[in-house]
Amino acid sequence: MAKEGLDLVERQIPHEATDESVTHFNSLKGTYLQYLAEIDGGKDKTLLEKCETALKAAVEQSAKLPSTHPVGLKAKMQLARYYHDVRPSLLFTCVFISSISFF
Repeated sequence: MAKEGLDLVERQIPHEATDESVTHFNSLKGTYLQYLAEIDGGKDKTLLEKCETALKAAVEQSAKLPSTHPVGLKAKMQLARYYHDVRPSLLFTCVFISSISFF
């Protein structure tokens, strides 16, 4: 099911759209890849790299949105969750979360 969702999201990612939509679709792509990585148990390193790349792209795109924009905040929290759950790094997760601007 997650693979079908990922295929659908990849076909729908707007490459020349608003910052909000590009952030949202990259965040969705990263979420589906994260589900697949969690099911896989983190064994497939290319899957982990694709997930991290999609989530980082969402966070980078979210920098163009207001700091309190819900789509941007979701992307940042999703990347933090990735570092906490999939690639456990408590120090990096804490540093990343503390760098998120809420106001």
